Amino acid sequence: MLLAGMFIDSASFTIILAPLFLPIATMYGVDPVHLGIIMILNGAIGMYTPPFGINLFVASSVSKVPVSKIIPVVVPFIFISLITLVVITYVEQISLFLPSILK
Repeated sequence: MLLAGMFIDSASFTIILAPLFLPIATMYGVDPVHLGIIMILNGAIGMYTPPFGINLFVASSVSKVPVSKIIPVVVPFIFISLITLVVITYVEQISLFLPSILK
């Protein structure tokens, strides 16, 4: 999912891949809300991950700074986001805490 998020925007990514992953995930017992949160986080990380990170080009044009100078600054945020993705993926209670309260 992360690789797809690097090449297409998150709305298209979700529309294309959600129908493919939802039956497989429910077959393995993954909650659909949890899968949705994982997909959105993957799309968000992909939006600022090189080579086609759309948000990198937006930041470059707004700040008038070349993309080559923005990428080294973004690398720590990518690592932190990947760690967050791993934690949310494997600790399902984090993403299902609020929906469980609302039931």
